Amino acid sequence: MAKREDVLEEALQLIRTGVPLEEVLARYPDLAPVLRMARILEAARPPAPSLRAELASRTALLKRAEALRSSRRPWTAMLFGWLRYAPAGAVIASLVLIAGMLHVLAQRSLPGDPLYGLKRMEEQVWLALTLDPVERRLVEETLTARRWEEYRALAQRRGSGTVTWEGRIEAIEGTTWRIGGVPVEIFPETEILGPVALDQRASVTAFLGPEGQFIAARIRAILETPTPTVEPTRTPMETVTVPPTRTPRPTPVPSPTVPPPLPTATPVPAVTPLPPATATPTPAPERTREPTQTPRPTQTPEDHEDEDH
Repeated sequence: MAKREDVLEEALQLIRTGVPLEEVLARYPDLAPVLRMARILEAARPPAPSLRAELASRTALLKRAEALRSSRRPWTAMLFGWLRYAPAGAVIASLVLIAGMLHVLAQRSLPGDPLYGLKRMEEQVWLALTLDPVERRLVEETLTARRWEEYRALAQRRGSGTVTWEGRIEAIEGTTWRIGGVPVEIFPETEILGPVALDQRASVTAFLGPEGQFIAARIRAILETPTPTVEPTRTPMETVTVPPTRTPRPTPVPSPTVPPPLPTATPVPAVTPLPPATATPTPAPERTREPTQTPRPTQTPEDHEDEDH
């Protein structure tokens, strides 16, 4: 194992001195996955701040301190003002200090250590918060490199425990698989969940064997589903329900009482009056005409003679 580490260190030193990667890979073909990963990690490492930036930051800090020192506020007011927030500040500082210590200890932990679960949880949160596909791929490769470092540390310490990582199945050569750049041994007792094939992502849970190799206890295939495209949907309009209205009924209006007809007088023949010039005649009740007496016949001389006889 020490010889392999020396060879790896020599190959990395050649890359740092400017030797092309392809030439180093041709010289050390067995270290191709590790060298490619090291090249990616080296490219992803953020550059160190320049000396000019450090000087500018220090100058700004000194100017700010001088401005605060020359402030007109009395020192007693400043002291009591800070003392009001001292308990809360102490609690926050303690929490930050504890969280920082736990983070540092968790990053140094190996499979089987008490804080290894916290380390994996931080990595899962980091991966979940990375939304850009390119950056997410770099994070996955970084986590794979961490698993490789854990493998080396476990091999040196001959410790016990299990390690879990995710990666693509890069090679299947008999009972030796390479997943995420880490070789693992497949035994008949290895539990394989789901169909697995080359270039497919899988989650591996392995433990360290007696010879320093990883023995897979479980391999679970990760099915990658395409992200569904969200299509805009029309917002349904709110339906206004009109309550039924009662049909107005007509208000009964009392009809005027018609007086009974008066008895009319029997019409009798009357003299036709002459029409007036302009006034419209008003009909008036007519008087009943009295019966006329029948004229008695006139006696003639012959009648007198007859009476004398």
